[in-house]
Formats: sequence, C-alpha cells, structure tokens
Amino acid sequence: AILNSLVANAYVAAHEHGRHVTNATLSSIPLPTLDSDGKRQVGARIQEYRDTVNAGAWERASVTLLEIDALVTAAYRLSDEHERLLLRYFRGSKRPLPEVLAGREYSPARLGEGVTFDELFAITKGWEITNTRRCKLIEKRLRSKLTEAESEELEHLQTLADKRLQLLAPLPTGELDEVLESIHG
Repeated sequence: AILNSLVANAYVAAHEHGRHVTNATLSSIPLPTLDSDGKRQVGARIQEYRDTVNAGAWERASVTLLEIDALVTAAYRLSDEHERLLLRYFRGSKRPLPEVLAGREYSPARLGEGVTFDELFAITKGWEITNTRRCKLIEKRLRSKLTEAESEELEHLQTLADKRLQLLAPLPTGELDEVLESIHG
C-alpha cells in the first residue's frame, strides 16, 4: 500500500524519468509512521479491497481503494494544503487498474483548488453526517447561540457544501459567460 501511495508515486515522479525506476529511488521513498492501529486499519482495508474485487463489487472496491490511499496519506501527516497539492498533482492521472475501477479522480478539476481526503469523504459517503451537523449549526446560528468555534466550524461546513455542489452539480460557467457576453455584447 505504501509503494502504491500517492506520496511514493509523487516522490518517484520527482526523482525518475520514464518507466524505469531504480532500486536506489525505491529504497529512498520516505515511509510514513503507521502505529499498530494504523497498520491494522490499512490491512483490513486491503483485505476488504481484495474481497470486493473478488466479489465483483466494483463501486465498493473503488471506494475502498480511496480509503486505503487516505489512510496511507494520513500517516504522512501532511498539512491540508500539502494534501490538496498532492491530490491536485494526480488530477487527471490514470491509475493502472482494471477498467471497471478506473476513472475515479482524487480531486476533480471542478473542485477548483481541490480537497483533502477527509473533505472528499465528507462531501460524498459522509455527506449525511456532514450536512446534519451543518443544519444543526445553522439552526443554532438563527437563535444567535453559536460559539466562536461553532461559527468557524459552520463556515468550514458551508465550504464543504459548496464543494459538494461543485462536484455533483457544477454550474456551466463557461456557457453562462458566453450567454452574458451575447446579452451585453
């Protein structure tokens, strides 16, 4: 999982050219710090991935692969900014996977500056939890009872809601600009 990780692939891309990777480069890939719980979680996800592929549950296998990537990336303890940069670096890259698993992007271009894995999961598989919390904070704000920390949390959750809209129902801004230009001449 570590050699297939985004960090390892970015490292190799920065230190090698072409398809041949030297043993020296492979042995110098920085390794994340995984405690026993982290190793257990990654191992469990790898087994789940194998099981879902063997069962032909491709959508679940695709999500599990992202979860493995997220766990390994988290072990590197990158800042959110660096994680977004890493995910954007691989934007549009094709992973050598069976066709049924190909096509899932880490950070779709329509998400602009990108997302972290936590943000991606919060706006997809964890959206119900994310949005429930956002709604509770909105209700609390309407009663003028938000703490400063809750206000900051709500701002972040509103940003996630915007990213979800960009992901699922992006506005055709190019087309809108053309219409506006034709109207205003």
